[in-house]
Amino acid sequence: MGSPGRGCIYSIGEVEMKENKRFIFGRHPRPRNRSPPSRTAATRGGEMLKLAWRCKRVKDSYTSRVDETFREIRRILTEILEEVSGFKYRAAREVEELLEKRGVHCDIWLDVRLPADGLVKIDLYCPQPLVVGKVAVSLIDTEEVEEALTQLRKLAEAAEKSRKAKTYLAVLAVEFAPRDVAQYLRKRAEEEGIHLILGREY
Repeated sequence: MGSPGRGCIYSIGEVEMKENKRFIFGRHPRPRNRSPPSRTAATRGGEMLKLAWRCKRVKDSYTSRVDETFREIRRILTEILEEVSGFKYRAAREVEELLEKRGVHCDIWLDVRLPADGLVKIDLYCPQPLVVGKVAVSLIDTEEVEEALTQLRKLAEAAEKSRKAKTYLAVLAVEFAPRDVAQYLRKRAEEEGIHLILGREY
């Protein structure tokens, strides 16, 4: 093959063998003086979409935690306001007066816990005739109205199961409600056959 060129360290055969070994073991040298391929617009766009998705997940997680904290604070404040305002006691007196006008004597008990699939708390309760009531400090939209009605139905079912009797009177007492929600409340209470006690509209 002839002598190696001037300044060469290896013969041509040695160079080929060295290059083959590099290729086999994954060390084949990258050609010199060739810059890496630039990122295309599609690649950059894909990375931006991934970043936007990560940001959305962080935002959704934060929003969920804030909403959960707000609901817990509202629940605690509602319980405090129920105890301080005395609206629950006024609602109980109103139910007793209503029953007296019907010729029925009934002492309304407050915050009774009945054994029915665990303990169930009933805000207004009379065992005979069976009176079941739910008290809410405020209902601010129609969704909360429907939720309160659903809860009242479940309380009545639990009381009926515990007492082995039909509900004589179901009561929903709401201390505060916006005017449009109050109108919706009256409509739904009439449809459900529920006695509604409404405090103040705003």
